Amino acid sequence: MCLKNNDPYIELAQTALETYLKNGYIIDWKQLKLNGIKPGKRGCFVTIRKNNELRGCMGTFQPERDCLADEIIHNAIFAGVMDSRFLPVTCEELPSLEYVVDVLEEPERICITDEYNVREYGIIVIKDNRTGLLLPDLTGISTKEEQLNIALSKAGISRDENFTLMRFRVEHHSYNPIKH
Repeated sequence: MCLKNNDPYIELAQTALETYLKNGYIIDWKQLKLNGIKPGKRGCFVTIRKNNELRGCMGTFQPERDCLADEIIHNAIFAGVMDSRFLPVTCEELPSLEYVVDVLEEPERICITDEYNVREYGIIVIKDNRTGLLLPDLTGISTKEEQLNIALSKAGISRDENFTLMRFRVEHHSYNPIKH
């Protein structure tokens, strides 16, 4: 199988989900020609949209697989069939889906008073075994206070608690297929 899309990250996510839904197995990245995907281990998020509406999103801020390609494959499948906010994607929906892959840079610890741009940085909040993460540049979030409050809420962490705050940048890959 040879990837045809100009962005190998998007093509890999799309191929992974389509193969899983149509054929019932997880593709082996070693059998693909993956020119352009960085080697090594990295966390990543795969977001799936349909008609500009969120259809699924799953990811890891710390890598859980042996390489970034495996991370993308598994997160694409999880976003399509395991995001508890949505019913699993169906084969009929595949032609109308849009994919985004965000590859995370190493998070850095910051203080709550540090200034940063929410368009450029995502954040992670951690307290014990509770974690909340928000990617950068999300629609409707324009201040670090909004971003922080949502991440804390996702993790079930009160602002009064002593939590760890980290920020990170992403390498953003997106593709909106042209509909014929």
